[in-house]
Amino acid sequence: MRGRFGWLAAGLLAIAGSGSGCGGDDEAGIDGGRDAGARDAGGDAALPDGGPDDGGTDGAVMDGGVDDAAIADGAMSDGAIDDAALDAGVDDAGTDAGPDDAGMDAGPDDAGMDAGPVDGGPPAWAPLTPSTAPSPRSHPGLTWDATRGRAVLFGGFGAAGNLDDTWEYDGATWTEISTATTPPARQQPGLAFDSARGVVVMFGGARGGPPHGDTWEYDGTDWTAISPPTSPPARRSHGMAYDASRDRVVVFGGNTGSFAGDTWEYDGTTWTRRFPPTRPSDREVVGMTYDPIGARIVLFGGRTGTTASSSQTWAYDGTTWTLLTPSTSPGQRGNVALAPLPARGGILLFGGWNWNTSSYLADTWLLVGDEWYSLAPSPSPSARYGNGLSTEGAGVLLFGGYASTYLGDTWRID
Repeated sequence: MRGRFGWLAAGLLAIAGSGSGCGGDDEAGIDGGRDAGARDAGGDAALPDGGPDDGGTDGAVMDGGVDDAAIADGAMSDGAIDDAALDAGVDDAGTDAGPDDAGMDAGPDDAGMDAGPVDGGPPAWAPLTPSTAPSPRSHPGLTWDATRGRAVLFGGFGAAGNLDDTWEYDGATWTEISTATTPPARQQPGLAFDSARGVVVMFGGARGGPPHGDTWEYDGTDWTAISPPTSPPARRSHGMAYDASRDRVVVFGGNTGSFAGDTWEYDGTTWTRRFPPTRPSDREVVGMTYDPIGARIVLFGGRTGTTASSSQTWAYDGTTWTLLTPSTSPGQRGNVALAPLPARGGILLFGGWNWNTSSYLADTWLLVGDEWYSLAPSPSPSARYGNGLSTEGAGVLLFGGYASTYLGDTWRID
């Protein structure tokens, strides 16, 4: 840990004060959750002060969804919550190891931090000032097209309602792309780049009424509607990521009218439901991305009840979901985004919304291997939720979000 990653050891000194132990979420919830107030004419929830956008579904858990009394942060089989899995939570005493160099030697370097360039200090956010940019919005789809070296953004929700525009960021500026075919407007879609076929895949999302259940592909020139023989039920606010080790797009959970906890995979031809023996409990607005070093899908947090959110970290290897037990963890939250940060060999997390405390979040975390590290970069984006987050070259790009108003700023961290 000395030398090139010494900044990480120094940053760990702040974990006890800024982190949140993950010995199990308090799912009882706290009064002051989502304001079910103003809605647009189409039925989507407008974004009220202090409350996240549910994309058109009432904040109450609908019949067939999660039983608030049974919500737990343990593993959940397809039939019932496995209470025994709760014991797999974080051992709070493990945080006592703190930034002990002797204990750190098995940490970030071994987990793949060496894959990054020579360290020039701690990761730092930088505000960008492109000459053009998408309009302020929350909940866009955003992903990295590694073949063309572009971040691709679609849709979201802004002052005008649900959006259907396509934008690309080339490292210097945003460019709106005029396509011959345009998917219907939406927010909270799943967007992932299929590197084997060189296309961006989009599935689902929220609109004025029931959610979308369509599959689209974007090749850098136009969108094409796909008609797979089998598809997941229509949904919004799901997790979606491309598993490069198995050439599959993976979808988990979301909201189909009630919270969902199913796992689906798309191979470019059809969607197939998987039935892993262990999985996260039903939830929506999770953070989910691919871990290229661990060759696995990583999921964090999510909304698990009307006024409850999670601080769990899960990993999916194509066979089962595994609940990770880091010694410290970001606090409970949903409406959060994750993205690989190649320059640091880890998974970046920023911001979100805590339903338990009804608060916007502005913290930055890095997952290396199975451990979370709290970062304190300065400057940093303001507190928000529903922002787009994507790898961009060796760094991570952040756009927009919501915090009492729609945001349209662009940031990058290396």
